[in-house]
Amino acid sequence: MRKYGVLAAAVAMHLCLGGIYAWSVFVPVLNRDFGYSSAQTQLVFGLTVAILCAGSVLGGRLQDLLGPRIPACLSGVLLWSGYMVAGHLGDRFWGLILGVSVLCGLGVGFGYVTSIAAAAKWFPDRRGLVTGVVVSGYGCAAMVLSALAEVLLAHGWPVLKVFRIVGSVYGPTVLLAALALAVPAGGGGAVQASAFRRSALLSDGRFWRLAIGLGCATYPGLALIGSLKPIGTWHGFDVVVAAASVSALAVGNGAGRITWGMVHDRMRGGNPVLLMMWAVLASVLVFAAGGVSAPVFLGAAFLLGFCYGGSLALFPSEVAAVYGVNVLGSVYPVVLALHGLAAVAAAPLTGLGVDITGGYWPGMLMACGMAVIGIAVCSLLPERGR
Repeated sequence: MRKYGVLAAAVAMHLCLGGIYAWSVFVPVLNRDFGYSSAQTQLVFGLTVAILCAGSVLGGRLQDLLGPRIPACLSGVLLWSGYMVAGHLGDRFWGLILGVSVLCGLGVGFGYVTSIAAAAKWFPDRRGLVTGVVVSGYGCAAMVLSALAEVLLAHGWPVLKVFRIVGSVYGPTVLLAALALAVPAGGGGAVQASAFRRSALLSDGRFWRLAIGLGCATYPGLALIGSLKPIGTWHGFDVVVAAASVSALAVGNGAGRITWGMVHDRMRGGNPVLLMMWAVLASVLVFAAGGVSAPVFLGAAFLLGFCYGGSLALFPSEVAAVYGVNVLGSVYPVVLALHGLAAVAAAPLTGLGVDITGGYWPGMLMACGMAVIGIAVCSLLPERGR
């Protein structure tokens, strides 16, 4: 029964770590109250994702060598510190960068891969499904935080106070969940991890296909997620529909992680990543089309989240299948680095396009282009059943 306790703890952690994907709810208030530009607020989001990827490299390696508790506890401390710094200094741009991007980003990074790898080791025959269940909490976190933040902001709570409340809840929750994490006894995982050299990945074509595939798969989501609510109002929808798109994406994000994880376990003789990439392109094309009805817009938001979340369930499962679960914490964060590079480019470029042109077309065109490149790269990934 202990494995289910570890699984529950990992999901609880991700329900806190994934709150960064509710960022678009805070964007209009930060623009209004402190005069931040779209490029600035999207730079905060993009840097957060990039820094969490960097943090996951160290956190994942520590998990493989020392077990999950130490990096997971550091995750809780950093997450609490980040929201508190943002809550006290977020009226200055450097304070927002330090609190949200640097400290929260590192906190999410230390906990993200750590909890995934710990849970996956308990379920060797259902790694895709278990990975999907764990990261579904990460996806649903945006829905929970966005709903709470919308209520508090609508009742006149200052955005910086909301940050402090989030930190007071999320930090201790992650710390408590961290204490429940463990890995199965035996198996020689630490020995295998110690012997593994990540430098060898740079000459491995499988690694580059996985890394570039993940970067292209997540770029469209990263380009639009942080601006989803403003995109809704830009398309002419009222505030209610625009806000609902954040929840629709969050539901899709959570559902996609479980569904695509199950597809990974069950699909034989096919390429689930390529199938998912075609769906990514379809969702972005709907956003770019304009003139659609509210249900279609919300459906596109759901599909975008469904595929974005799915990519973050499929790729760690692919890494485990190719390299082995005992070095998942060492390999996947390096693959995730391309996701971080995509984050640095995607959200800020979308925001810059808005500042220059007044619209989201440049960001959407770039998202479509990256999806097409992703289809080409992912078509080279080995089919299931290898």
